[in-house]
Amino acid sequence: VPRTFQMQEKGPVISIKFNSAQNILAVQRTHSCVEFINFENGKQSAEYSQNCKSRSAKILGFIWVSASEIIYVTDQGVELYQVEMGKSVVKMTKSLAMNVNWFLFCRRTSILLLSSGTVGNTIQPIFLKQGNLHKLSRFEIEPTGAPKTQKLTLEERDAMIGIIYGQPRVLVLRHQSSKSNQGAEVVVYTIKKMSTVKKTHVLKLGRSGRFALSVVDNLIFVHHQASKTSLMFDIELEAECDGSIFYHSPVMPPQPIKGDTADLYSSNWITFPMNIVIDAKIGCLWYLELDLENVDKVVHTKSYLVNFLMLRSNSKQIILRVLREMTQNTDEKLEELATVFDRINTVYRSHLVKSVVWQLGSPVVALQTPNDNQEV
Repeated sequence: VPRTFQMQEKGPVISIKFNSAQNILAVQRTHSCVEFINFENGKQSAEYSQNCKSRSAKILGFIWVSASEIIYVTDQGVELYQVEMGKSVVKMTKSLAMNVNWFLFCRRTSILLLSSGTVGNTIQPIFLKQGNLHKLSRFEIEPTGAPKTQKLTLEERDAMIGIIYGQPRVLVLRHQSSKSNQGAEVVVYTIKKMSTVKKTHVLKLGRSGRFALSVVDNLIFVHHQASKTSLMFDIELEAECDGSIFYHSPVMPPQPIKGDTADLYSSNWITFPMNIVIDAKIGCLWYLELDLENVDKVVHTKSYLVNFLMLRSNSKQIILRVLREMTQNTDEKLEELATVFDRINTVYRSHLVKSVVWQLGSPVVALQTPNDNQEV
C-alpha cells in the first residue's frame, strides 16, 4: 500500500526500511545510530533513536527480522533489539561480539552470514530463531589472493545465500581455481540440519572476469559480463565426484539473457537474492525467469534433457513433447528410450509412495514398495 510521509531534514540517508507490518520505519543516517518513526491510524509519530552498543562500533547495516525485532550488524558484532511501538522504546535483548567485515541475510532461512578474519574468508553463520542468536559451525574459504595480503580476498558481492533443492546453500565465487589456472569457479557450501556446513559442490566456469550470481527454479546462473552470456548449473544432475565433492559443468552452452534493449550485462549491475537484478544508473529492476521452451534445441542428449526437465517446475508439457518426438523418431535408440522411461517410472513411484504416506499418515518403512524388477 503506498504511503506518503515526511521526515526531518538531517542529512543523507544511508539505509531506510519498513518492518514487515509497515508501521515502523527505520532510518540510518550515520554509522552509529538508527532512527525510528511509528505510523498508526494515519498518524506519524515523533522520531526516536537507538545507538549501537559500543561507541567505537560502526553499523554496517540493519535487518528487520520480525515486525518488532531488528538486528544491527556492526564491525564489532551483532545486536538484537526489541522495538516497542506503543512506548517508542528500543531495548537490546541479545548481542554477539566478533569482528565483522560484511554480512548477508536470507529471510527464508533466517540465516545471517558474517565475514570475519583479516582477508574476510572466515564465515560465521548465525541462525535467528525465536529471539535468539544460534551460532552454526564456522567455516573457512581458501583465499584466492597472495598468502600475506592484508586486503579482503572475499567480498560481499562474490557470495550469496539461499535455498536450493530445499536446503540452505552458500555460493562463493572464486576468481581463480585453487588447483589450476583454468578460470574461476563457484563453490557451494550446504548447511545441514541447521548445524554443520560442508563444501559439497564446485561449479567449473572455465573463464575469468567479472561475474554475478542468480538462482531461478533451483538452477544456479553465473552471469559473465565480458561475453554477455550466462552459464546454467544444476547440482542435482550427475557430475564427477572425488568422494565428497561434486564437480559440475554447465548444463548447456553459455546463453545470453533475453530482455529489452537495455544493456543486460552492464557494469552497473547489482544482483539480489535470488533472481533480482538492478541497474540504478538507468533506473531498471528485472526479475529473472526461466524459459524452457527451446531447451531441447541446445541439450541434445534426450536422457539428460528429461532428467533436467523433471527437476523443473511447469515443465510437464515440454516433457510430453520430447517424449512424443522420441517415440515417433524411428532413428531413436531403444536404449535411450528405456533409460528415459525408467527414470520417469522411478520418479513416479517415489511420488506415489509419498502420496500414500501423506494420506495414511504412516511411516515410509511401513509401506511395501515395488522391487527393482517390478513395474509401476
